Amino acid sequence: MNSTYQRPRRSHLGSLAGFTIIELILVLTVAGVMATISIGAISKQNTHTRVQKAASAVEQNLQFAFALAGRSRKPVQIKWVSSALQLQIRDRAGTVYRRVGFSGNSGFNLTSSNISFSRATDPLLEIMPSGYATDTLNILFSSNGFSRRVRMTRGGIIQSYTP
Repeated sequence: MNSTYQRPRRSHLGSLAGFTIIELILVLTVAGVMATISIGAISKQNTHTRVQKAASAVEQNLQFAFALAGRSRKPVQIKWVSSALQLQIRDRAGTVYRRVGFSGNSGFNLTSSNISFSRATDPLLEIMPSGYATDTLNILFSSNGFSRRVRMTRGGIIQSYTP
C-alpha cells in the first residue's frame, strides 16, 4: 500500500470561476433602474438649487442697492430688462453698478416664464438716499413645482421665502 496522498483530479469545466450571463444581466438591470431613479432626484434637486440661488442673488443685490444709495447719497434705480432677463442696479445717469442675469448662460438657467414681478419695473423703481424706495417689489422665481419669493418693502426690508 502506498502511503502518499493523491488529490482527486478536477475537470476543466468544474474549475472555472465567474458569473453567468443571467447574473450579469440581472446586475445591469438593477443598476439601470437605480440610475433612472437617482437622475430624477438629482434633476429636481438641481432645479431647487437654481431657484434658491437666483432668489438669493436678487436679495443680495437689493440690499446692495439700499447700501449704495445711502453711501453715495444719490438715488439708485432698480431696472428689470426683460429682453436680457437681467436685473440692473444703476444711477439716474445710467451707470450700471451691478447686473444679474438669469438666462441659460448665467448658471441660473431660468426663462422668462420662471420669473414674475409684482409690478413692471419700467418705470424704474428708485431707492432714495434716505433709505426708502418709491414702491414695494415682489419677485417670484418658480420652476418644476418649486418656487421662491423675494419681497422688498419701501423701508428696505428684504425677505426671501418659500410661498
